[in-house]
Amino acid sequence: MRLFRRDERGATAIEYTILAPIFLLLVFMTIEFSIYLYKRNHLKSVMYDASRLLQTGQIQNDPNMFQAFKNEICASSVIVFECNEVFFDVRSYNNFADVDFPAITYNPNGHPNNFVFLPGKPSQYSAVRVAGLFDFVTPFMRDIFLSDDKPVLVIGHAIARAEPYNCTQTWCQ
Repeated sequence: MRLFRRDERGATAIEYTILAPIFLLLVFMTIEFSIYLYKRNHLKSVMYDASRLLQTGQIQNDPNMFQAFKNEICASSVIVFECNEVFFDVRSYNNFADVDFPAITYNPNGHPNNFVFLPGKPSQYSAVRVAGLFDFVTPFMRDIFLSDDKPVLVIGHAIARAEPYNCTQTWCQ
């Protein structure tokens, strides 16, 4: 029995089987969180570019404003998101103090259903919210980000005041 207690030949294998799953879980969680952050930053960059087109009036001067904005978002995010996984909410306000993003509500498929597209006119504020669906694969990650049954969204916000793009004078207010 004394020889059995001193025998350490299988100790490393036992330690490995205990620690390996925890280590691998942490590695995969780190990788997946990095992918989440990359997608969030990419979506924000795409949103800022599209918001600039709202600010300069290029979207508002297009005959089909909604499709022009959607094309801009989808063309820039095609590498990271599928176009049907990106949702945008554009609202216009006369004063910056009035800007408000209402709470997101979801349809049975888990997609936002209270997003609207109401771009501002010259000199109005446009509040833009872009959301992309994200599915976590690693166990516990979804529970860390959202404990309820709502989908995980990658969200970006921007607020821009539109320039007086319809101004025909040399100087406009």
